[in-house]
Amino acid sequence: METKFLTVNRGLGVERASSFSMEKPSILQVPIEARRRNSVPNSTFMTEISDSPMERVRSFSITPKGLRNRGDKIRRKSTLSIETNSSYQSNTSLQESESRHTGCNNSNDSLHPVETERYMVAVIGSGGVGMKTLKSQFTTSEELCINNCDAMEPNEEEVCVSLDGEECFLSFVTEEDFMIQGSRAAVDTVVVVFSVIDAQSYKNASRKLQFIRQDLHFDIPVFLVANKVDLARTRVVSEKEARKLADKYKCKYVETSVVLNHNIDELLVGIVRQVRYQQGGFLVSNSTESIPKNRNKVARFTNILIDKIMNIGHKEIPCTNLFDV
Repeated sequence: METKFLTVNRGLGVERASSFSMEKPSILQVPIEARRRNSVPNSTFMTEISDSPMERVRSFSITPKGLRNRGDKIRRKSTLSIETNSSYQSNTSLQESESRHTGCNNSNDSLHPVETERYMVAVIGSGGVGMKTLKSQFTTSEELCINNCDAMEPNEEEVCVSLDGEECFLSFVTEEDFMIQGSRAAVDTVVVVFSVIDAQSYKNASRKLQFIRQDLHFDIPVFLVANKVDLARTRVVSEKEARKLADKYKCKYVETSVVLNHNIDELLVGIVRQVRYQQGGFLVSNSTESIPKNRNKVARFTNILIDKIMNIGHKEIPCTNLFDV
């Protein structure tokens, strides 16, 4: 059998176009394009957002079964300054006046900033009764004394509370500031704290209640708080005696334990409820229903009359009921 071989001439290969035939540039040249605009905020704005402090919003709702803690919400604090609000309001009022003269309405309700109500709360009492710890526990649902939770570094000067969907700020005032005439006029409620294991703190609280009701003639909501009830074995002030004092000066009375986080949420929500009732935000009835503020006077008077008729023959609401009048 004859064998045939195929001879390939390597010297006559097919010439191909090479992309590397040109000289490789030493520097990579990137074409300069126009800078994009108005798509991403500037670095200054992003820095302000990243550096803005955080705040905790405590959410509650009152149900027929009692108070319900809906948890805390963490969010960034608003950076809208007072000057911005005032300038915005002045510009808005100018636009409204122009619209009234021209007969056209160019206002947009979505542009109006929502102002959160702020209530001033004076926390007073003798030293060592736990006022600072009480204010710190107001700011979080975590049990600070048990878990030693200091991740958020709670600020005992104010707390944001959302009750039934309506937010408000509680700003705490010290006793020194409360004794100033100007500060006393701006206070919405007073919390008098004493320790159940310290008889002297109870006597001091009694003198403070007398000063508030008889000397200052304040008719604002006042809370008498008996703290450290977890120390039952060393207790020297009985609940009956303290409730009698609260009834005498028409105060709300509650026994708390900051260590066990006992009745802290109830006291916080009670402060909000009583201040809103005092300022006419809503009328509180035994069914824990609220009457909106935008009701007319006739409807409000009718509800008051119905409440009085329904309460005939019934005992008055005790001082320990923090949510009702």
